[in-house]
Amino acid sequence: MSKKIDSQSHGVGGRGVAEPKGSDNIQHYRTDFEDDIVTDEQPNDELIKHGLIETSHPEPDRRWGEYGNFRLVGHGEITNPNTCGKHTTTRGCLHIEKHNVTTLDGKNYTGKIYYRRHPLYCYKSSCPVCYKHGWAIREAGRIEHRIQEASKQFGLAEHIVLSVPIRDYHLPFDALRNKASKVAKKRGVIGGCLIFHGFRYRPQKGWYWSPHFHCIGFVLGGYARCRNCERKSNCDSGCNGFDSKAWKLFNEDGWYVKVLGKRKTVFGTAWYQLHHSAYDSSVRNFHIVTWFGVCSYRKLKITPEIRKELCPICQNELAEIRYTGSNHEQFSGKKEGFADLVENGVVVWSEKPRRGHKGTAVARLQESSIREEEFDLWMAYAKGKRDNKLPEQPFTCFLCNQQILDINQMRMLDGRRPVHTHCLEKLKDGMKEVPLQYE
Repeated sequence: MSKKIDSQSHGVGGRGVAEPKGSDNIQHYRTDFEDDIVTDEQPNDELIKHGLIETSHPEPDRRWGEYGNFRLVGHGEITNPNTCGKHTTTRGCLHIEKHNVTTLDGKNYTGKIYYRRHPLYCYKSSCPVCYKHGWAIREAGRIEHRIQEASKQFGLAEHIVLSVPIRDYHLPFDALRNKASKVAKKRGVIGGCLIFHGFRYRPQKGWYWSPHFHCIGFVLGGYARCRNCERKSNCDSGCNGFDSKAWKLFNEDGWYVKVLGKRKTVFGTAWYQLHHSAYDSSVRNFHIVTWFGVCSYRKLKITPEIRKELCPICQNELAEIRYTGSNHEQFSGKKEGFADLVENGVVVWSEKPRRGHKGTAVARLQESSIREEEFDLWMAYAKGKRDNKLPEQPFTCFLCNQQILDINQMRMLDGRRPVHTHCLEKLKDGMKEVPLQYE
């Protein structure tokens, strides 16, 4: 059934479009909605995070997936061509003593380090480079964490789709989203997140305008009663179950609401729905995902999750590392993998020095591999410089073996040994020799 839509209207659809009546109306919603039933994918979490997943929805051509100001995610301009998606840091595990194992696939990782390359993402839903593996993964992780916390109180989360009737296409988007949450609550959805979709896809038709919402939320009393019911589609049994109530209300307000299959993974479901969601390009910081009901920010208070990256072999936390070898071609096109710690008798992997709250002193210590007692010496020096006074245990000049009485007249030789400033100047001028034990 064709429909004429004015793309210049102020709402999400055209004004003055007559809504079909009777069986035509029901057929319109059923035909559109079955696209989502067929493609209700739940990809594997790890494959998504490592960028190894493909979806049944093809990547839309940039000529399509646009309607007025609404666009499919990834249809904007690249935020910064010089940085978006470029590999900037590498994290890995250098504990090769714990990698002396042979996995079930017969591979032996003795003497090999694990690395994972991290691209730089702008985390904008409009960026064609960063939206899929940057923005969508981060948003899916946030959704998963919030839903998991809410599940402790409200039970199993469900995937619910709310199809917008044509007669509501004229509504401004904010009003439409508010109505969607009210429609969900009226049918017994007590809370969750709403993900806006402006388009649907059919192989014969491609991407076309058909606004709807995907909800990952909680049904009052659960959905187990209706999940395996014989009257699952168009239920009119009067049993007051979710499907019966949804069908009755559909005939009143035109919103077709349906619960899809049981969730295998909340993260995979969220990422897949975000992957082809839509945004309003005329609104700055447009929120594709919003929360309502018992999961709203006002009602559900949770602690942000801090996720650690772990080595798949020894489960140690990954640290920032760097490669100093010459065979960079082995990493071409790879996001993660294993590599030899030693190449041609030279160690080519090392942990990159961190510049934390202790500043340059810690970075220099890590870079020169100073012993623990020398670390304490360095920190005492740094504290003395900050407070402009000597510590309780005075320093002894390494060159002249005399006590240093003024912290401002003290320097550190090679980042290790305390010396007088004048002794260091004499050393540089060749007037003083370095002690033999230091050489």
